Amino acid sequence: MSCHEVFLSNVWSEVFSFISDKERIKFSSVCRYWESLIVPDVTELFVTHASFNKGFRLPRFHHLHALKGQAMEAEELTLLASSLAACPQLQRLHLTVSPKSELGGFEVSQLASALVHCSELQAFSLIDCPLDFDSCRDLATALTSCSKMERIELRNVGINDDCASLVATACFKCHKLEVLDLGGNDISVDGFQSVAIALSSARELRHINLEGNELGSEGAQHLAMAMVAGPLELRTLNLGGNGIGPVGCSHLAPALSPLVQQLILSRNALGAEGVRHLSISLAAYRDLRILTINGNSMGSQGATYLCQALQHCTRIECLSLDDNDLGSDGVSALSGVLPSLSRLSLLSVTFNSIGPLGMTHLAGVMPQCLQLSSVNLTWNDIGPEGAKKLASCLPLCSKLKTLFLNRNELGVAGARVLAPAFANCASLHHLFLENNDLGDQGASLVLNALQRAERRLFLHLGHNRIGESVAKSISALRHSSSCVRAVANQSRSRVNSFEGLHPTPVHVSPQSSCTIQ
Repeated sequence: MSCHEVFLSNVWSEVFSFISDKERIKFSSVCRYWESLIVPDVTELFVTHASFNKGFRLPRFHHLHALKGQAMEAEELTLLASSLAACPQLQRLHLTVSPKSELGGFEVSQLASALVHCSELQAFSLIDCPLDFDSCRDLATALTSCSKMERIELRNVGINDDCASLVATACFKCHKLEVLDLGGNDISVDGFQSVAIALSSARELRHINLEGNELGSEGAQHLAMAMVAGPLELRTLNLGGNGIGPVGCSHLAPALSPLVQQLILSRNALGAEGVRHLSISLAAYRDLRILTINGNSMGSQGATYLCQALQHCTRIECLSLDDNDLGSDGVSALSGVLPSLSRLSLLSVTFNSIGPLGMTHLAGVMPQCLQLSSVNLTWNDIGPEGAKKLASCLPLCSKLKTLFLNRNELGVAGARVLAPAFANCASLHHLFLENNDLGDQGASLVLNALQRAERRLFLHLGHNRIGESVAKSISALRHSSSCVRAVANQSRSRVNSFEGLHPTPVHVSPQSSCTIQ
């Protein structure tokens, strides 16, 4: 009997008795028992060569995912650890712990002891679980025994400088390591030195995430030295939120492999000078697909430096320059290079005060970006005048599926000029107009235009001073045959987010995907 989807209600062995090998099973139940084992919300299992007799404690899972957001308590992790010895074929283990759980180093050490039996383990992920020195040491020791390890994720687990040297040892001995994710920890330049030395010998390493640490400019220099000494042929590097500054960027940029495909340097205080250093080397990154340098205050001068280099990066698919003080001059420089990026599908320039003039520059080139499918213009003060320019280009954007216009002071006048354009943009599927002071009149203008055109579209109208009468009409759309699905009120405003439309961060992955940070 084949079973693709199972909703557990009883002892696991009763279900496993009829599941055939190599089937993908999804579970929706919480903490179901299978003999003495408790696992919270297992969402995906890939089972191969398993015996499903009731006396067998745990099948040989190749993939085991604990559902993110569900609390994995200490007792549950202990029970999981005690059963891993029965999983010699386990290849991937991903554990996300609720911040509210009282999980301690003792339970992690028990898990580490059990991992020694998982000789086939290729990927290990531990997220949001605080590690002390002893548990980090035990875990690092266990990972070094996994000779086939290709992916290590220790994200938001509180690794400090003392623990960083232990992780470095694991990296040094895992010769097949391809992905290393240490994002959201407390590693400074002192702890990173040992990690950098280990990275220089990791010849298979292709993807690194160090976002949210404290490397600074000196840490960036150590990483640059490791990349040159290796040499590390990285495809993905995420150094967001490390404060590397212009000096760090001057060391890092020339050391990167020309094969890099995804580069994230957000929130690093690069300024125009740092972007200038990056731009000098950027022309050599001919295979670059994703570039994210949000929150670096590059200004119009930095944008000019960047755009001079971008004309050589013709494979870029996703470009994010949020919160960089670009203004209309910066967007003017950007508009000059966008048509040459023939593969560009996602563009995000939120919180840049581009105004009506900047919108004029951008609207003039958007139809020339033939693959452009997602544009985020949130919080740019384009107003009704800028809305007129945008309205003129939208029907010409043949592949545009997602458009963010939140917080742009459109008002009723902006809604009046944009409504027909939304209706005539045949590919548009998601439209965000939150916080635009549309009121009942503006919201009705947009809704009526879309309904007349019988467009299939998801419309977000939250925080627009919409009255009860119009709000009821919007609510009624959910239960009608209308192609328009509208939301009048949101619990929070999506200021700068492609959430739900694209993968979120960037968690380092061997496959490149368009992600915004």
